Amino acid sequence: MRWVKIAIVASMLLGAAGFAHAEDESYPTRPIKIIQPTAAGGPSDVLIRMVADGLAARLGQPVIVENRPGAGGVIGAEAAAKAPPDGYTILSVGNFLFTTAALRAKLPYDPVADFSGISLLSHAPLVLVANPAFPASTLAEVIAQAKATPDGLTYTSPNFGGVPYLAGQLLVRSADIKLQHVTYSGSPAALVDVMAGRVPLMFDLWSSAKQYVQSGQLKVIAVISNEPLPDAPQYPLIKDTFPVFDFMLNNALVVSSQTPKPILQKLTTEVHAVMARPDLQQGIRALGVEPTVSSGEQYDELARNELKKWTDLARANKIAIQ
Repeated sequence: MRWVKIAIVASMLLGAAGFAHAEDESYPTRPIKIIQPTAAGGPSDVLIRMVADGLAARLGQPVIVENRPGAGGVIGAEAAAKAPPDGYTILSVGNFLFTTAALRAKLPYDPVADFSGISLLSHAPLVLVANPAFPASTLAEVIAQAKATPDGLTYTSPNFGGVPYLAGQLLVRSADIKLQHVTYSGSPAALVDVMAGRVPLMFDLWSSAKQYVQSGQLKVIAVISNEPLPDAPQYPLIKDTFPVFDFMLNNALVVSSQTPKPILQKLTTEVHAVMARPDLQQGIRALGVEPTVSSGEQYDELARNELKKWTDLARANKIAIQ
C-alpha cells in the first residue's frame, strides 16, 4: 500500500510539473497588469502606456496599466511583490525602488531579492544648474565657494529623498563640503526660485532645466551622466571629477523573482521587440528621456549597485525618512 501511495504522489507531482510547463509555453492566456506606482499623466506613466500598448499587440492579450501611487512608490511595489509570481503582474520601476529602501528603515519587500528585471526602458541625465548671477560657474568653483561658506551653500531639487536630492548629498560626501537642502514640491516651483536667485543651485533633470538654460535663465555647472549630453556635449561630467557620479535616472520593468524563467525570458524578448520600433523610440524621446534596453541580468546588477550606493550614502550622511 505504501508503494501505491508513493506512486500516486509521484504521478501527481509529475502532472503538476507538466501543467506548469504547459502554462509557461502558452503564456499569456489572459490579461497582464502593469502596476505604475505614480499618478496618471506623468512622463513615466506615458512611457509605460506606450510600452503596454506595444506589448498587447505582440502578445495578443490586453496589457492594463494600473496606477498605484503613494508612499514614494512603496504601495505599488508592495502590491507587485505580493502578487502571484506568474508573469501576469509586472511592476514599472525607477530609481525610487532603491532610494526609498536606502532611506527607510523597513519595507514590506526586498527591492533586490523580491524582483527580477525584465528590461530597462529609458534613462535620463541630471544637471547641476545655477542662477546666472551665481559667482561660481564650474564644479571646482562651487566646491571652493562651499568650503569658504561656514554654513555651506543652499541647493534644491524636485523633492526630498529622490535622486536629485541625493545627488547633492553625494557631492557633500565626495567633496567634503556642506550643502543645505531647500525642499519644494515638484520641479517647477524649485526652478522658479533658482531663476529668481532665492536659491543658488539645483539638481534637476536635463529635460526639465534645458529650456531655461537655452533662454539664459539658468547656467549649467556640470552633468550627472555616463556620457556627455547628446544635444549639449560642451558641459563637463561630474564623474570625471568624482567617478561615483556615473548614474542616471531610469525606468524599467520587473516581475516577482519567483516568476518561471521561460515567462521572464519571453517578456524580455517581447519588450525588446517593442522598444525596437522607431515610432516608440521617437515617442519616448519626446518625453525628454532616452530609450534603452537591457537583459534581465544587466538590470539585476544595476539594482544591486544602486541599492548599495544609496544605502551607503544614507548611512554616511545620516539621512532617513521616518
